[in-house]
Amino acid sequence: MYYIFQSQLISGPFFPTFTKEIPIFDDKNYALLVVWCFISGFSEKLVPDILNKTQEKISEKKSSESKVQK
Repeated sequence: MYYIFQSQLISGPFFPTFTKEIPIFDDKNYALLVVWCFISGFSEKLVPDILNKTQEKISEKKSSESKVQK
């Protein structure tokens, strides 16, 4: 989950934000990371679903870019 948040594939007020300006151990971000790790621990499909949706978006983007280039 940390790497998903770090890459900013998911963002919003309910998700932690980790940047060079905001340290990882900022109270709010650390608490949000712990909550999401807890949730993902009980949901075996959460992380794989996020990865699959991200892969689909990337594939769609690549296919649309290749169609534009033709």
